[in-house]
Amino acid sequence: MPEPISPSRVRYIKLGLHGAWETDCLERGVIRIGFEAGRPERFESCLNSRWDDVFKSWIAEAAFR
Repeated sequence: MPEPISPSRVRYIKLGLHGAWETDCLERGVIRIGFEAGRPERFESCLNSRWDDVFKSWIAEAAFR
């Protein structure tokens, strides 16, 4: 059993449309990432654990919304 935590901040992650991935993610201890329109370079960054690149791509995309 994991030890209790006391976070100072909490962020929300939507696990699929209407929470469709919630049960699977919690049972397997994973976070599924949806890619909406999908970007091959973003997927490649995920495969290679280049999380800073993934973060930057989402920030750049959000700037145009």
